Amino acid sequence: QLGILSNKLEGDEITWKDVKSMKYTWQVVQETLRLYPSIFGSFRQAITDIHYNGYIIPKGWK
Repeated sequence: QLGILSNKLEGDEITWKDVKSMKYTWQVVQETLRLYPSIFGSFRQAITDIHYNGYIIPKGWK
């Protein structure tokens, strides 16, 4: 992590690529997303039939 910081100029922001190359920091990001996923309601149940882009999601599907 210090190696990445030493390659940055003052005022440069850390990129997503930088975060992914930081082993410990990347593990923290993955664990945080596991505990608090960014997609809420992914296990909700359809209360009506839904027609979307040629597909049908039947009522009751989870």
